[in-house]
Amino acid sequence: MREEPTLSDIKIHVLHTGTVCVSPDLPFGGDHCNPIKASGIFQPREDRLWLPVSAYLIEHPNGLFLVDTGWARP
Repeated sequence: MREEPTLSDIKIHVLHTGTVCVSPDLPFGGDHCNPIKASGIFQPREDRLWLPVSAYLIEHPNGLFLVDTGWARP
């Protein structure tokens, strides 16, 4: 019979894949934010936010799992 994996058998790697420049209205504007305002097209670049883009690679005895968590507005 096969033993269940323990936490020491599992490794998690954070993969920082880059950054994205967005209008502050996109993550913090709420679900009903105006799409034009959320795009930041008329907003000065210096007022925009740089956000990290990450994914997670999980090494498990049963195989590798790549997780992209995406993001959601608060």
